[in-house]
Amino acid sequence: MSIVSPDIGGAKRAQRLQELLAARLDRDVGFAIIDKRRSSGVVSGGDLVVGPVEGRHAVLVDDLISAGTTLMRAVQACRKAGARSVEAFATHGVFLPEARQLLGPDGPDRLVVTELDPAHAAHRRGPQ
Repeated sequence: MSIVSPDIGGAKRAQRLQELLAARLDRDVGFAIIDKRRSSGVVSGGDLVVGPVEGRHAVLVDDLISAGTTLMRAVQACRKAGARSVEAFATHGVFLPEARQLLGPDGPDRLVVTELDPAHAAHRRGPQ
């Protein structure tokens, strides 16, 4: 298993989880980061995995899912790097319409979100 941060901004959070799991499970748990850069609002990279995922269960950890683009890039990068499976966990789910891609065949094998953002619930449902 490897804990994977989908970008450098979440690396400390993912690394802390990796350390806690390794201690709790008393076994090796890898740590990886997806190389993604943003300049003037334009995202580049996102397909390079730095760390061990080949032949492992990759567990993506993020704080927020909005459109799902970052997570989808990370899922694809882990699969391309040879991950056995890819699961994604996030704290907050806004789930804009574009996030539907996460539920398709190219999305993660499993997606877990601990909190949906009620402020965006009306946006998801559309006008009443």
